[in-house]
Amino acid sequence: MLPCTHKSHVFLVGTTETLNPGVNDVKFRRSIQRLSRKRPGLTLDAVMNGAARVLTNMRKFDRGMTHARRNDLHWLDVPDRVKYRLCVTVYKCLHGMAPQYLSDLCTPVAEVPGRQRLRLADRGQLQTPRYRLTTSGGRSFTCAAPSIWNALPDYLKDTALSLSYFEKQLKTFLFSRY
Repeated sequence: MLPCTHKSHVFLVGTTETLNPGVNDVKFRRSIQRLSRKRPGLTLDAVMNGAARVLTNMRKFDRGMTHARRNDLHWLDVPDRVKYRLCVTVYKCLHGMAPQYLSDLCTPVAEVPGRQRLRLADRGQLQTPRYRLTTSGGRSFTCAAPSIWNALPDYLKDTALSLSYFEKQLKTFLFSRY
């Protein structure tokens, strides 16, 4: 039988994966609605802090929660988790492992007519469409995913990388910026 901390860790990882809006919109909305009725203002960051307190035996107002989440538990912060999930989704789109409707949104510059000879085409860049709505246009998958993908270093955009190796290197890259 696993110690209590491992069960909690598995529960949290499973919960945050099911609460991922890019994977399961209906479950995400229902779970957030249930949680927000119980505690208004509850965010994924608050849930992760609570789970980190349980796993590291910290109290609510102890200092060093960020340090514990990053160094002891090896968890990314919420904005970096979003970037991680978007990059993995783009990787799957480019390698034929994602649904077709998502793959159609990730167009390499090398496949756009008239842009094959640009330097961007050699670097594995994706075409970033223009958008008009400043409130939500840049946050849509169509715009955000290519922008984040284009910001990655070239060694991560190598087409020969396997999915597991890409995920490992991406997480290492995101942790190196802390």
